[in-house]
Amino acid sequence: MQHGFISYMHKNQDIVDKFYEKLTSRGIKVWLDRDDIAPGSFWKDAIRKAIQEGAFFIACFSKAYNQSDKTYMNEELRIAIPELRQRHRDRAWFIPVKLDRCKIPDWNIGAGETLHDIQHIKLYKDWDAGIQEIINTIQPETSEPQNSRLTNWIYQQTTQHLLEAGQIDAAIEGYSHVLDLDPRHFSAYINRGITYQERGEFEESINDLNRAIELNPNEANAYMDRGVVYLKKGEFDLAIEDFNKAIELNPNDSGAYSNRGALYGERGEFEKSINDLIRAIELNPNDDYAYMNRGIAYMEKNELYLAIEDYTKVIQINPNDAGAYMWRASAYSIKGKFDLTIEDFNRVIQLSPHYAEAYNNRGAVYTAKGETSRAIEDFDRAIQLNPDHAKAYNNRGVVYAAKGESNRAIEDFDRAIQLNPDYAEAYNNRGKEHLLLKEWEKVRIDLNTAKNMGINIVTSFHSKYAGVEDLEQKTGIQLPKDIADLLKGHEK
Repeated sequence: MQHGFISYMHKNQDIVDKFYEKLTSRGIKVWLDRDDIAPGSFWKDAIRKAIQEGAFFIACFSKAYNQSDKTYMNEELRIAIPELRQRHRDRAWFIPVKLDRCKIPDWNIGAGETLHDIQHIKLYKDWDAGIQEIINTIQPETSEPQNSRLTNWIYQQTTQHLLEAGQIDAAIEGYSHVLDLDPRHFSAYINRGITYQERGEFEESINDLNRAIELNPNEANAYMDRGVVYLKKGEFDLAIEDFNKAIELNPNDSGAYSNRGALYGERGEFEKSINDLIRAIELNPNDDYAYMNRGIAYMEKNELYLAIEDYTKVIQINPNDAGAYMWRASAYSIKGKFDLTIEDFNRVIQLSPHYAEAYNNRGAVYTAKGETSRAIEDFDRAIQLNPDHAKAYNNRGVVYAAKGESNRAIEDFDRAIQLNPDYAEAYNNRGKEHLLLKEWEKVRIDLNTAKNMGINIVTSFHSKYAGVEDLEQKTGIQLPKDIADLLKGHEK
């Protein structure tokens, strides 16, 4: 029997072993470098011979491959590509497989085509369907009847091309057509359910995932995907039930631990969250989502050093993750490391130049550093990008107040309150500026409003002045007795 060759990163050995077992259990002979090189053989020659004589070549791409500067897998690809050029195009030989959300290298294979032009299989997205697609490709003569092959072809085209191109509506139509041809196509229900979820149609998503579970009650991914929908709907108890079931069915499913950990974080159960995320990372050391959520949990526990470590790991895995820079900047800011904070906000803005919150937050750091001109520039930009950004108006008002420009500050506080009538801090800030302008009735209204909303106006006042007497001495303003008592904490 002819064999096939699997090319992979040794960091992915565990998942490749599962893949190997699935193929061999179906009678497919697979050549692996660590198992099939005879003692005393020159291993490079053995690998070249196995590739060239193989009935198929499966290239297993992963994030580990993308992040590797040097790997023998590249040499195997260089042997395989000339072999691919010599083979008939109507018979699949080179089969690219994605083990996780990675990129396939843009290598030239001749005739103006690259590896990107070969249809690949996302094994991480639907394990069973992916394995079946590979088997159908390798053994077309023993695969399913013609109608079933047509169904699977439509399924593949929908999954590989429409979803990748972001054509959500067309993808749903494709999966619906598959289900018209085969109402028991388990994977089509799963993927249409996921696609509905991406479109925000949660009830339709749950209906499809329910049907998938009816067809295959022991498929862990179906429970995990349904749990994600419940999580997005805020139905945390149902989500937990599904993640628990997914883990029961597949104790090595890193995604279920990762999602359950994120959910525990949403519920404020940070110890449970961290424990689940630790397990997710043990199972999948490149799970940037798990590192991110664990960092958030550590931050909520005020374990800032550990949080920063996790955000840094996310950035190592995905250097273009603006969210990781944003969270790490927040942690640096709390630690008072303002220069590092600004570096990270600079990177966020480089990656997402229209993200108003990044400008607003960087402006707050410039304010803390006393760099008022830069702060105002950032708040201006935040407001330009998002004219309804109440915090940016409030923060810019604080800078104008610090510069002694009370009228401009009050204009910004007015706008912040107009946008958010429950903005207690803005009432407090505006009240203090009305005080400097001796607009006593406005002072009374704003400070009492801020106080009733939960602001400690006495503590806020003492952050700038030692007391009423200090204010009167520094400004020459004589406060009315009721306002003085209010700022001293005396009840009327």
